Amino acid sequence: MSRVSNAISWPRTRFGLLLGAGVMLLNACMAAHLALRYDELQTETEVDGSVFLAPSAESPRTVWIEERCMVSEAVTIAPPLRDALATRGYQIVETPDEATYLIQVSHRELTEFELSSGQTLSDALSASFTLAIGTGTAANLLGAGRRTVAGVSLAAGVIGFVADSRAKHIAHTLTTDLRITETLYDSGGPAELVYHERIIVSGASRSGLRLQESLPAMVSGTAQALTGIFP
Repeated sequence: MSRVSNAISWPRTRFGLLLGAGVMLLNACMAAHLALRYDELQTETEVDGSVFLAPSAESPRTVWIEERCMVSEAVTIAPPLRDALATRGYQIVETPDEATYLIQVSHRELTEFELSSGQTLSDALSASFTLAIGTGTAANLLGAGRRTVAGVSLAAGVIGFVADSRAKHIAHTLTTDLRITETLYDSGGPAELVYHERIIVSGASRSGLRLQESLPAMVSGTAQALTGIFP
């Protein structure tokens, strides 16, 4: 009986070894494919609508900036924002009473996505906007769950047989709440305050992307998007 059992088990064992080798080879091929396809850093920034400011000759080009960071990393766009606005002729003032424009930004969410081969950075930005406005979850858009890891929310897509984490297609997004208070001066009448509220999402993606690599791109993208609002 033992001879028969051994004769039967050997082909099964050999089949198992061949299957395992095949899966490992498939893993390696898919990992190499993803690494090559998403090797270059992709960046993108979107604002959920337009802001139309109404500058006039009677309005001093003065700006006051307030920034809050509610995410796990130390994120600040104030330095590049100040420099960019200064090149456009705006003066950064120390108190809100001196300013025609009050800029208030709050970085509220830093998100990491593991994208499938059919998903792009635009999908990650759409998911972040969905989370920000509270009309759904990233899982609905990316087909996966969402959990928090060390203060960074994670929405992971399914990418199949990928053994090497460096080959995974990773996207990071930074969600920022923006409020601009504009003072409209009317000769002979009281000043009027106009409020503009928007959400800015900036993202970066690449295979094996680390947060430390994507943060500078997202900070720059957010600052540029905000600067572009000002004429």
